[in-house]
Amino acid sequence: MKKAIFLFLFFKGLFLVGQSLEHPIIWTTAAEKPAVLEKIQNYNWAKTIVSQVRGHIDSRVNTHVSNPATFINSIAALAADDDVSEADAGSAIKAHSNTLNYASYAALVYHVTGEEKYAQFAADVLWYYIEEIAPRTPENTAMSGNYFADPRTGYLHFAMAYDFMVNYLKKPATTVYQKSSGSKIPFDNVKAQKAVHNIAVNALGEFTGRDTRYGKVVSNHPILTAPGTLFNILCIEDDTERERLFDIFWETGTRRQNSFTKTILPIFGEQGIWPEPVSYSFMPNVTMILNIVERLKPELSVLDEYKRILDGNFLFDNLRYPNRTFVRFGDSKRNSDQTPTIYRYTHNLASRKGLTDYVKRAEVALRQGYDAVGGYQPDIKISTYENFSAFEQLFWGTDIPKTIDGEIDFEKPTVIIKHAGVALQRNYVKQNNVDYGLSGIIGGAHYVHS
Repeated sequence: MKKAIFLFLFFKGLFLVGQSLEHPIIWTTAAEKPAVLEKIQNYNWAKTIVSQVRGHIDSRVNTHVSNPATFINSIAALAADDDVSEADAGSAIKAHSNTLNYASYAALVYHVTGEEKYAQFAADVLWYYIEEIAPRTPENTAMSGNYFADPRTGYLHFAMAYDFMVNYLKKPATTVYQKSSGSKIPFDNVKAQKAVHNIAVNALGEFTGRDTRYGKVVSNHPILTAPGTLFNILCIEDDTERERLFDIFWETGTRRQNSFTKTILPIFGEQGIWPEPVSYSFMPNVTMILNIVERLKPELSVLDEYKRILDGNFLFDNLRYPNRTFVRFGDSKRNSDQTPTIYRYTHNLASRKGLTDYVKRAEVALRQGYDAVGGYQPDIKISTYENFSAFEQLFWGTDIPKTIDGEIDFEKPTVIIKHAGVALQRNYVKQNNVDYGLSGIIGGAHYVHS
């Protein structure tokens, strides 16, 4: 009993202290809202993002207005802990990802429209998870039950929804639907913060021990889980605890979530790309994380040592065949194209930092890429893993001029992918290069998911 009382008082004290971080903070801020609304007003591509987001959620939101039990009762049960294999957790991974994706989309629409039916839907979904997760410890916090999948799916959308919703949720009159009683109850942000803390620490894996891989090569797993980890850390209101966990995420690292500065970023080679086959090398999460951290903590000067990663983002267009598919080696994919995303990330970061050369290069690359596929046509979906598309395009996207001086030069005869020992060789022709421009790669030995 004494231990239970101590823990209650500890967490109550932890989550009642003041905070300096104002929400939303992950993708945008309150100060940027007028510019976002102007973007939606003036550009069809921005309008269609909001329209498509509404299309995914409106039927559920409208039903929820009169019968909140319909959707809340359909939410899948949460796993008891996080040691379920990814294969066994498959259906649960998708279920929780989709559910919280609906909530994050509703929170986005509420942010740009102020329509409370979207706020109530997102609030009620969040509350279902808060009541389930708050009584747990970080060690047994889970949604699908797979520690690798949850940060990339459910945890991710939980944080994005909460980030947009927390100011609404903390209004004195806000009530949320409680599944167990079938009635509305007052929102409890102390309980919410306990759930947020559990999610953040579970994703971070602080209890797994300190990162021991400094200076060594690791897999791409900590890059894939990093947004879900960081986003939830940023939702912790206690300044001291948030900074402590951020320092572990950024500097110290854990066995589960390796240090960004000491393990992950040093793996990027001199060309500034992640050393795997092309469709894995894009790693847009890294540029996104650099952008968020630089915005929140400019004193860290994150680009001083790693500006080559921005340079590496522009290498990929030179790894295309004449028909715009990508060269393939190892377990790469010809049609996996993440260049628009990394160019938008680069453009947003460079614009804020006044890096005019990178801004221009990103605009040239985006315009050339949009023109190659018949124009910029956002395609917003509900998808399971790392679904940021609506958020990054609406909040970090900008209108690219129809005519821009300069173009990407595809006449360069040889491009070397140094980490793989692969060379792309071109024989460019000015007339009908798609049909007549011979192109191929030369590589030695065997290269897989190395």
